[in-house]
Amino acid sequence: MFLGWRYQSNANLGPSTSNILLFGQIASLNQQAVGTADWGVVSSAQIRHTYDLGRQDNSAIETQFSAYVNRQFTTSVANVTLLDLISGPRFQIFNGTFEDVTVKPFFSGGYIWVNDAPYYGSYGAGVLGQKFAKPKILAGIYLARSAAIALFVAVPVSPITVYMFCSVIG
Repeated sequence: MFLGWRYQSNANLGPSTSNILLFGQIASLNQQAVGTADWGVVSSAQIRHTYDLGRQDNSAIETQFSAYVNRQFTTSVANVTLLDLISGPRFQIFNGTFEDVTVKPFFSGGYIWVNDAPYYGSYGAGVLGQKFAKPKILAGIYLARSAAIALFVAVPVSPITVYMFCSVIG
């Protein structure tokens, strides 16, 4: 879990001035659209649970929940919330030589709120195949996800950065 606060010099991703060029003409924006600095609270968490079914073939039900929340103190248009849930059973499909190969049918669902309004929802299902991960491979995956979360926290929030973060995290 990560919890912190940060200062953003342009929290709402607005231009630095209210005068912009629109179709070759100078147009004036209202003051709410001009770039605004703000402090905010940011948090991310990931919870992973494995329920062992008590069988010799390492069968288990695995669930993973990820959350990211960004709340600005005065610029609510930059508030972002992301929730993601993946769950399903994992079981062995072969005995003998390939007994370390498992299959996991799963379902997933996610939701994103921007400016405290529903922005994007998704759900789906699939099947994962896996050979039991070695500790170094698993550590590399967690390190890559940690780097992705740190990068997402460091860059300005926009729909593109939210989509990129979601695609990297899964």
